[in-house]
Amino acid sequence: MNLLVSNKKGIDSYIDNAIWFSFIALISSAIFSIALLQIFTCSAVILWIFKIIVTKNYTFVRTPLDNIFLIFIAARILSIPLSLYPEISSIRFLKEIIFYTIFFVVTNEFDVTNRKRIILILRLIVITGMISSVYGCFNFLTGSVERAASLTGGYYTLGIYLTLVLSILLFTKNGIKVIPSNIGWYLSFLVIIAGIICTLNRMHWVIMVLLTVISFIINKDKILISVFLLSVILSILIVPDVMNRFNLLINLMSNTSDRNIIYQAALDMIFNRPVFGHGLATFKEIFPAFDKVGDGAINSWHNDFIQVYMESGIVGLISYIFLIISIFKTGFISIKRFKNNQFYKFLSLGILIGTTVIMITGGFFEPITSIIVFLLLGILALILSYSNEVIKADC
Repeated sequence: MNLLVSNKKGIDSYIDNAIWFSFIALISSAIFSIALLQIFTCSAVILWIFKIIVTKNYTFVRTPLDNIFLIFIAARILSIPLSLYPEISSIRFLKEIIFYTIFFVVTNEFDVTNRKRIILILRLIVITGMISSVYGCFNFLTGSVERAASLTGGYYTLGIYLTLVLSILLFTKNGIKVIPSNIGWYLSFLVIIAGIICTLNRMHWVIMVLLTVISFIINKDKILISVFLLSVILSILIVPDVMNRFNLLINLMSNTSDRNIIYQAALDMIFNRPVFGHGLATFKEIFPAFDKVGDGAINSWHNDFIQVYMESGIVGLISYIFLIISIFKTGFISIKRFKNNQFYKFLSLGILIGTTVIMITGGFFEPITSIIVFLLLGILALILSYSNEVIKADC
């Protein structure tokens, strides 16, 4: 197992430190700059490859998710030469493969027994979420934008990221001191839900409610539910746009944000190229109903399962479903195995729920959220693969 940071002196130690810095930098920059995210992700991958080359008898770490992850990637690759627009699909895959590779960098170059580093990663995710939430809320409440949005994307990107952060914050609370003080933790919670509310995205509102209610049922935290209810009620009463959006949530089918049109189009095309799909990133080229949607800037099918099927066909969809099953299996086994270890049990739970949220919201192929999820999935896979070492380190 190649643990960061290596105890050996020499070039390996420098490379290990550089990879660790890249991890920290990509997490810190993800929601703020796509360019920096790409730079630091590429640096981690290049440094890993360089270490493989210069390290004699480099040993690769095997995890339960490796094979199915590789099969999923292979299915994405297979759709490129069969794409209706191979050039577009090739460009898209070149962007994707860097983010997929970070999973293997983590599984081979991260010390899963180092709790301080795990806490730092989780803390950075929460802090970046808070900063982006404050930024989005300020611009929204001052009238600069119609909805709270991130620096790197629109309101939907911010909503996906904040629901991921909320999952980590809520479900690691019992076992991990991501935020050291109780006051700081509740303040973090308040800031994150404020950001989700100000995106005015109803799907993320529903997920926010579900996450909070589930957390309350598990932890019986009366302060949590009180802060949540008070914040939601005040937002509805004080902010007119939130009130208007809430009314639309009550009458959900009166305004589906064009999703009904998108899904109907996908249904109409379900038997067109069903085996290998139309190719990666071909939505704008094949979507037949741009004249019917209100938002002409849409660029995806707004559902990861539909997205995978339309891009990679049934071959890609099956590989994606098996990947999801494998992730859940790994998560549940890890939670069960560490039932007496609060730290790793709730870490596994937080990652599993966060990943589920990303899949529901359609963020699995969103660069900003996917890179964080692949990094966390690498940690989850390592927890199970090295459960004996983790238990020994805990003794």
